[in-house]
Amino acid sequence: MLTAPEQVASGLDVQPCLAALRFRQTWGWLPGMTHDWNRMQTEVSLDDPPVAALLTPLLPAPVVRPIQAKILYPFGVLPPHSDAGRIALHVVLMTNEGATFTVRGHEWHLPEGTAWMIPTSQIHTAVNNGRTPRIHLVAEWNI
Repeated sequence: MLTAPEQVASGLDVQPCLAALRFRQTWGWLPGMTHDWNRMQTEVSLDDPPVAALLTPLLPAPVVRPIQAKILYPFGVLPPHSDAGRIALHVVLMTNEGATFTVRGHEWHLPEGTAWMIPTSQIHTAVNNGRTPRIHLVAEWNI
């Protein structure tokens, strides 16, 4: 059982996917987007060629809910929580040195262009103490 983030890929070309997301939004409201003062997320599709090219080789099983682009704004905080019975693949599209991910009290910086399996069934949180957004593509499934 996974108890800490595990890097599964590095050196990923995330720019086509990031460009496709930027083309569709101006970091404002989109249909289906949830938003609060420091973070937002929106569904993305494997039918989108840049998303499919990036994620399909990394997915070990069908996802249990839609793939999402999760954006943590500068100085934003994702409160500690757990997603019971889930594991998630995080592909880092954009980050900065102030963005960290914490699982079970241990902190990691996830570099841009990397992919990580995250045991989201464990207590986890994210903080962005940088001046730019931190953007991850996230796919989840049951363990």
